[in-house]
Amino acid sequence: MARVSVVVDDGTVALAQVWLTVRDARAAAGGGDADAAAAHPGRSDGTPEGPAGGSGPGPAAAEDVLDAGDDDEVAGDAAVVAPAEVDDDFAVDSDPRPLPVDVPGRSLVVLHRGAYAGAVSYIPVLHGPSYPCSAWMIGVYVDLAHRRQGVAAAAQRLLARHLFATTDLDRVEAETDVDNIGERKALERAGFRQEGVARGAQLRGGVRRDVATYAVLREDLQGS
Repeated sequence: MARVSVVVDDGTVALAQVWLTVRDARAAAGGGDADAAAAHPGRSDGTPEGPAGGSGPGPAAAEDVLDAGDDDEVAGDAAVVAPAEVDDDFAVDSDPRPLPVDVPGRSLVVLHRGAYAGAVSYIPVLHGPSYPCSAWMIGVYVDLAHRRQGVAAAAQRLLARHLFATTDLDRVEAETDVDNIGERKALERAGFRQEGVARGAQLRGGVRRDVATYAVLREDLQGS
């Protein structure tokens, strides 16, 4: 039987960690006996469903169970206690590809008329539990000598097009301080659309700063 350990609660609603024996964790993942597997809700074959909208991780990390005895406890995934029937109205499409959470950030040098003018960078970000919910977040730095010449707009436009041409993600995002008018105009000239403001998203000088959020979709550039 799973052991439940409450992490935090407000008197009405609580968040808890589920602990399973290694035997039950393996069964819930589909690799144990049928009786143990049936003790956990999920698909008809006894293996647990992932979080709504995605396959999700298994009930226990592999490294947690490799050297553990059958009766030792490991932390279980929330999917182990999820109901078999869920509201799928807002479930995202599942996808077998792994989430790009371990993809390192990368950067490219910006050249302006053959001279070094700065750099652009990009990292993956997630908007859901499956690969198609991933996007690229980009950034730009332009050297002082090359500012006010359209370099930032051109560099970010080129990077967005490069990412759409060389990867299969369909969204490129950017954020900048709400008071950075120059970069906001550069993003708009690069084809990005403002989507909103993320309050207190960045820390500068010990003060939380709001950032304007922008994005461009693959379909926005089709035919352009």
